[in-house]
Amino acid sequence: MEEVLGGTPTYDPEFSPNHEYKPDDYNQTSSLEQMISQRPLEFQTIFQLEVTAPESVLQRDEVRNAVEQALSAIYAFDGLANLEEFSDLGDGCLLIALWSGGGVVVIWDGRKHIDINLRSFKGNKKYFDKKNFNKFEKKFIEQLSSMKTILRDEQPRGYGRVINFPQDIKNKPDLLWV
Repeated sequence: MEEVLGGTPTYDPEFSPNHEYKPDDYNQTSSLEQMISQRPLEFQTIFQLEVTAPESVLQRDEVRNAVEQALSAIYAFDGLANLEEFSDLGDGCLLIALWSGGGVVVIWDGRKHIDINLRSFKGNKKYFDKKNFNKFEKKFIEQLSSMKTILRDEQPRGYGRVINFPQDIKNKPDLLWV
């Protein structure tokens, strides 16, 4: 068996750094400005799902129904969201629903893979809740039991080079490096 270890650093037991750097050795002005400038406006979760049963075949109507049921689980489909389907894009389809509290984009490759981009606006407490995203995922998978989540990536969206969720952003006096 051949083992490829590209990019793996060689361990040197004799290595000793010639200088130890401390936080005070770096200009932290720009990182402080960036931290303070963040304005998260949305919560976004990307889901990637794969069919786990090799003999399972998905149908477009099943995928659409799963999206409708999952939206109903988070109250977004009670007449608040129109689900648009675009099925002339190859073997699968694109489903988009937008409502005042957020939106969802679902891409099905026509085979065994589904990408879901679910987002909600910060100001809408009804939808800006991680529990709702969990409900959406659970209900979606209930409808398509042969699917399994293989990736879930949660991130804030906004301006000011936002990288933190609202609960993680501190006021300037509360920051460690000030």
